Amino acid sequence: MKQSELRKLYTQDVVTDPDTGREKRILRYTGPHYRLDLAQTRRLLLPLWSGLLLCLAAFVAAGLTPARGTYCVYVLPPYVLLLLPLLYGFMSGLKVSRIHTERIDEVQKREGVESLRHSAIGLLLLSGLWLIGEGVFLLLNHPANWHADGFFLACSILSLLGGLLLHRTAGRITVQPDA
Repeated sequence: MKQSELRKLYTQDVVTDPDTGREKRILRYTGPHYRLDLAQTRRLLLPLWSGLLLCLAAFVAAGLTPARGTYCVYVLPPYVLLLLPLLYGFMSGLKVSRIHTERIDEVQKREGVESLRHSAIGLLLLSGLWLIGEGVFLLLNHPANWHADGFFLACSILSLLGGLLLHRTAGRITVQPDA
């Protein structure tokens, strides 16, 4: 969230303490509030973390594989860039897991739920590009070590499935404007 957008959500009040005479600056949230279905969100935490951990396990396992596809210019960039939505997915998953009230504010909505949905889309796109790139590499180059490259391809499929699970789970978290 941008700094200017964040400032619009809060107002600053200056209160003088009668005992000490010092001024205190108090920030008050004045932005919109939203209603989150907390019971449904708690039920969706297991598939949410399962999708994230499946993507992480596939990413790490593929990184430890001595596949020739990792040297290819159209396989390596989607694989390496997959780390970004994975990290942002974990950060926003932690923020969603730490919500304990049904009434949330704009910051929790953007940095938690919406960021999780965007991370899931990023995981899907980059995992799909990784799968396509590795498939093209296997079709064009016929590597000598089929086991390592086949495992690398399987890891990209697992990453795509984890991203799909995360995308479906994040899409079911309902946030509605509070009346």
